[in-house]
Amino acid sequence: FNRINYSLIPNDTSYTLALQLEESKNKTFLRLGLHYDDLYKSGALFNLTRKSTLFTNDVASLDVVLGDNFRYNFQYYIDKGYYWSVGVKSRYNIFHRGVFVDLREDNDGFQQIGINKVEIEYQDYTNQLYVETLFQQKFSFGMGVEQKFVKITSETLQDIDNSTSSYTFENSNYLSTFGYLKLDSFDNKYFPTQGFYFDGDFHLYLFSSDYNENFSEFSIA
Repeated sequence: FNRINYSLIPNDTSYTLALQLEESKNKTFLRLGLHYDDLYKSGALFNLTRKSTLFTNDVASLDVVLGDNFRYNFQYYIDKGYYWSVGVKSRYNIFHRGVFVDLREDNDGFQQIGINKVEIEYQDYTNQLYVETLFQQKFSFGMGVEQKFVKITSETLQDIDNSTSSYTFENSNYLSTFGYLKLDSFDNKYFPTQGFYFDGDFHLYLFSSDYNENFSEFSIA
């Protein structure tokens, strides 16, 4: 909103809060930033957010990071308040990392290589469809389905399978259901003095394309 005016109208034993709202006509926002950390390294951040794209109560947001490791994060949300809201999420990220490995005799094929650190490339492409509702302005509960593609490769171990390209640890799609519960009763967003905050998530992975042919159903909480 551009402007919010309010007044208190006295009644016999209470007051009525009267609000006069001036809604902003700006529906689209562009944000720019710079980022650096030890995992993703440097990147230029671009965010495009648009309200009321298809409905009056929806928000669409796209984050794109250009730099050493490309990634994006897209979200579309139709806000129904205390009714069931609907959301869609899609994200992709990739990074390179040196991982220390235990090359004992039971690591079949890795012994006697003469290295103790493997450079891996990790790719994660995830899509979610979910519904969400609110309780008493403190609880947020949601559930949905998720498709995730994970690929983990290493050029360090490319000679193990006599390949001219990289060695592949994982290259599978996963399908899961999930649910989450959030509680926020803080009395202040930045400097709370009382209240609680809880954020719980549960995923049940049901199916996989099973690149390594050893998948069994599992869950993460």
